[in-house]
Amino acid sequence: DGWWTENGAEGDWGRQWNFAKDTVTADVTLYAKWNEASAKLTRAGQAGTAAEVYFAKLKDAVNAAENRDTVTLLKDVNTDETVVITKDIILDLDVHSLSGNLSGCVVKAEGTSLTVKGASAESQSGTVQGSIINNSTSAQSYAVSLDGNDAGVLLAFTVDRAVIRGYNAILADTSYDRLEMAAGKLTARGEAAEDGYTEGGGL
Repeated sequence: DGWWTENGAEGDWGRQWNFAKDTVTADVTLYAKWNEASAKLTRAGQAGTAAEVYFAKLKDAVNAAENRDTVTLLKDVNTDETVVITKDIILDLDVHSLSGNLSGCVVKAEGTSLTVKGASAESQSGTVQGSIINNSTSAQSYAVSLDGNDAGVLLAFTVDRAVIRGYNAILADTSYDRLEMAAGKLTARGEAAEDGYTEGGGL
């Protein structure tokens, strides 16, 4: 997160160095301020480290993603705003949780098909891992909202070894004609279901 004039001891980073305006008139020590990455973007069709980009914020990784890319959580993320997804991507929770206490939804897919994986191929496959959770008790809250498109294109929401939990688990409009589950779980109002959703409503 840039170069600073202090080392961050007790939260004091001084001021951020501006390489375009600041000038060096004597010996100066600058300190790199690092932010722990919370998400990794893997480009589809690319190999090696060039295909991977790390982000301090999940929403920045999601916004940078293109169709068929994979966004992987690197740690538990608690969000105070909805994560909006507008591309056909894979959201790999990799045994982590994406949670919030929101009156709306934690994840919103807009006119796109979305796959949520609870565990990556390297993780403990075969068990339910990773979760999207909305801790709100509002009757209008959802863990995941699926908003369709005006083009009449049918969309799919796939849950693979993940938990989707909230007062309402999923809100889906009629553009979403397919809900696929592979060892996942949807939980609404404390009641678990192996599959299914209420068209135009919430599970």
